[in-house]
Amino acid sequence: MAGRNNVFAIDFDAVVQTIKDSNESLVKRHEDLMAARDRIPAALHANDEVAKAKRFAEQLNEHASLCRSTRLSDTKPLRELVKHVEGFFKSMENDTKVAQEKVLEVLGEKARETYPPSQSGSDWNRDGESFLVDNTTGEVLGSTYPTQSGHPAGAEAIRMSWEIEDIDREAMDLEALREHLTDAALMNAARKHLKSNGPHTLRGATYRQVAVL
Repeated sequence: MAGRNNVFAIDFDAVVQTIKDSNESLVKRHEDLMAARDRIPAALHANDEVAKAKRFAEQLNEHASLCRSTRLSDTKPLRELVKHVEGFFKSMENDTKVAQEKVLEVLGEKARETYPPSQSGSDWNRDGESFLVDNTTGEVLGSTYPTQSGHPAGAEAIRMSWEIEDIDREAMDLEALREHLTDAALMNAARKHLKSNGPHTLRGATYRQVAVL
């Protein structure tokens, strides 16, 4: 049945226990470092406390690197397995999408030939509007609307949607996009601005200094 595991039945607890057993020294090192973490004072005063904290930060960094390299090594066979399984299904998904795109292209050509869409945004009637959504990502790809008056109706009517074909970066009205830009997109752009221009140069952004290795 779709949505259920058709092939694999995995005891995840047993897998995790096997990982722990095969990385016993790494687990012990991790437990020791986490215990030492709790002994770091909330505020540093003496120079020796600062020196100890810096050494501990370096030890944590080395441990994180070791954890990462071990994770990549131990999970490599699993990633290869997942890659092959996903490849099997993605091949069928891609074939299906390509076939669908060809059919929609033919339908679109017929629709534009029969009833060319209006080019004016002001002529677009939003009544009955619905959204065209990517079922995989949830991304809104465009807006669809019922067949307009004067267009063929019934089973032969072709549902059409507006989409963005291209953009002109220099001419784009960025202010009009403000409400549609996510905080994550703005934060990413702000970080790039910081890298290029330094701190306290972007209105609307707050800055703080953080310790680094």
